[in-house]
Amino acid sequence: MEEPDDRTKAGAAEQLFCAIFDSEIEGARVAYEKTGNPLFVWKVLHLISAFVEGSSRSKELGTQVRFQIPPWCLDYLFEAAKSIEDLSWGFRMGPGDQPDLDVQLEPRECIDELPAAIGFVRSGWNAFNERQSIRQTRWMWKRVNELRDEGYSYEKATQIAAEYYDYNDVRSFRRRLSKYDRMYTDSSGEGHDQT
Repeated sequence: MEEPDDRTKAGAAEQLFCAIFDSEIEGARVAYEKTGNPLFVWKVLHLISAFVEGSSRSKELGTQVRFQIPPWCLDYLFEAAKSIEDLSWGFRMGPGDQPDLDVQLEPRECIDELPAAIGFVRSGWNAFNERQSIRQTRWMWKRVNELRDEGYSYEKATQIAAEYYDYNDVRSFRRRLSKYDRMYTDSSGEGHDQT
């Protein structure tokens, strides 16, 4: 049997990469729909830029990678662009995401308003805190699953993991896992990676 040439290897690697890429995009979409956290839009843009950069070798070998920015990302980007443009005129966002034309902001005030205008903060919420919480919960689930693989029951695995993560109450630890499950498992039972 002949050894595959570079073009064949590149094609197979590209197919695998595309499958992983599509899964990551879908996971980000699910997370964005559930949370409204714009960091998932930025994750997709980062993945696309890495995909384009990584595909340069494929182009050298004669294969072409095609991609599109998903419509849900474009919706966010267009809204963010509108908010930034309104701020550039010194307008603070009012009720219903309409600029408050009665308030003229100074440039420094516009900088202060920017995170809220593009969805990174709102009252009692911060996009970066939420993303970190999601990531930590995935690590917690990973630990529980490792313990289950070692033969522990769900109850015992969650008890051990709760102690490992300094939870005094295993019930609150289980509630956190359950909330994550409800948010990030689709109707088929498949989970999506939100890290």
